[in-house]
Amino acid sequence: MSQSDTPDSRSPENGPRGRSALRIAALLGARVGGNALTFLYTLVLLRIATPEAAGMVMGGLSAIMLLAFALTLNVEAAAIRFVVGYVRANEKAAVRGFMRINLGILLALGGLALAAGIGLRALGIALPDGPWSGVAVAVLIGAPLAAYSKILTAQAVALDSVLRGTLPTMLGLPVLLSALLPAWAWLGLPLTADRLIWVIVTAFAVTAAVQHLLVRGPRRRASAAAGADTTEWWAWVRGGLLLSPNTVLNNALKHLIVAAAGLTLAPAGIAQLTLALSVIGLLHFAMKSVDITYSPAISRSLQARDLTAVRGHLRRAALFKLAGTIMGAALLYLFGGRILALFGAGYSSAFVPMLVLVVLPASDALFGPSGLILNVSGGAAVVAWSACAGVAGIVTGTLTGGMIAGAPGAAVGCGLGYLGFKALQWMLVLRRQGIDTSLRAAFVRG
Repeated sequence: MSQSDTPDSRSPENGPRGRSALRIAALLGARVGGNALTFLYTLVLLRIATPEAAGMVMGGLSAIMLLAFALTLNVEAAAIRFVVGYVRANEKAAVRGFMRINLGILLALGGLALAAGIGLRALGIALPDGPWSGVAVAVLIGAPLAAYSKILTAQAVALDSVLRGTLPTMLGLPVLLSALLPAWAWLGLPLTADRLIWVIVTAFAVTAAVQHLLVRGPRRRASAAAGADTTEWWAWVRGGLLLSPNTVLNNALKHLIVAAAGLTLAPAGIAQLTLALSVIGLLHFAMKSVDITYSPAISRSLQARDLTAVRGHLRRAALFKLAGTIMGAALLYLFGGRILALFGAGYSSAFVPMLVLVVLPASDALFGPSGLILNVSGGAAVVAWSACAGVAGIVTGTLTGGMIAGAPGAAVGCGLGYLGFKALQWMLVLRRQGIDTSLRAAFVRG
């Protein structure tokens, strides 16, 4: 067991700087590798299945990820605030209580979802027979597994077992899917949506089992108490719910868009939009990485009330993102057709949605890390309601655009919704803090 996983080294400053730097590098490498492997298994899925079957599978995957948030009420996201404090104060009963409430909510809501699905099926109120019906069953099984992984990840991070908690989902899950999907095809097994979705559910099950084994020790040590203190249960639930909209936008934006599009698009259209989002996701990840790189410096400068330094960091980050967005958009325009050709002739129509979705990374470049400023400045409630507005705008735009013009319309709608969300947070920061996080400030001195 590494020192970073022991109770005596819960914060980076208590251990060697080199170990912290190595852990950060490992996380960054895992995230880059995970994004590359996600692109790879998407490529494999779209190559081995028909556009219709692939669209159903990707829609099912997105439904699993979003339902996972609902099944836990996102309580695990509050672990970084509460559990860290309990561990430092050696309040093991409170840690045990948090874990018990977190798991209890999942078991209750997961069981309720399964019972509702069985009841609707028994009453004949369900999806029509066919692949969608099989996908729906897999979603009800897969979502609790994905939710349990979310719980373990968040709790492990709060207990400073970051690598043990994050690597299985960040890297292990994409590795499994990149291996299982081609193996399924190679074995000559059915390539229908209601069968392929179970490959994804299997990968979630394996990931959750591996995570459970890896973080069992740290969780057991931190919660080794005779009883469980759940007196602050409402604060945990409230904290998780407040963080939910922002967590979805930061960690599951693609799944939010695909799930919303699935309500209006045909399966082949879902596949086209998913492919466009997967390609754009690489560029969007690059823009997010710039913000992640500058976030510590911006936070320190804000806490020190050094607004000159804050504006300097924002300016440099904005210029990097501007250059990256322009270069990425140009490359996609020139070579996007060849990239899409890798997935098969049936996906050439994803070219227009892909170009439209450049608005996602462009919005980050245009308005900057305004959400970070709000968070650091103590605007958690403002972040929550602005993120709620963002989710509503993205879902509404995707639904409306999809109904009007199919996959290209859904791309336009979700792009406008995301642009509006970023503009809203920029305006709030400008009015509350007097800080311009937008690209405009990069060209204005002072």
